[in-house]
Amino acid sequence: LTTDKKIIDHIQSSGFSEVKIKIGKNLKEETQVLSELLELQQYKIRLDFNACLTFNEFLAWLKQNKDLLKVIDFFEDPISFDVEQWSEIKKNFPIRLALDFHLEENLKKAHAQEAIDIVVIKPLVDAVTSVVSWIQQNQKQAVVTSY
Repeated sequence: LTTDKKIIDHIQSSGFSEVKIKIGKNLKEETQVLSELLELQQYKIRLDFNACLTFNEFLAWLKQNKDLLKVIDFFEDPISFDVEQWSEIKKNFPIRLALDFHLEENLKKAHAQEAIDIVVIKPLVDAVTSVVSWIQQNQKQAVVTSY
């Protein structure tokens, strides 16, 4: 993460409306930089935690950073996918959760559609036909990305 004004100006002048940021290696420091960055910009942020947090760690982070939630478009894999835990998070916070890891396996879980808002598809990795079918059947948003 950076608060370098030149880099931020370049991103904004390039026409981007949303930016994906990987976060979770040094959460305290990254959150501080994220807070500073959000003061400088006009776009939505997508945070990808790569399932590096536990359920309780993510809940604590959300509680400590409620002021940031309004500018976060969605949280990608904040914790390992667990239908009950993801549903609990969604009940308590006005956020959207995106699933990327182990799509085929996780989409088959009972009630998965209740916990997932967005599915991140990597065409080179995922069985696109079955994933797209699930997305259509459950009326979910998809984001396509490279690996």
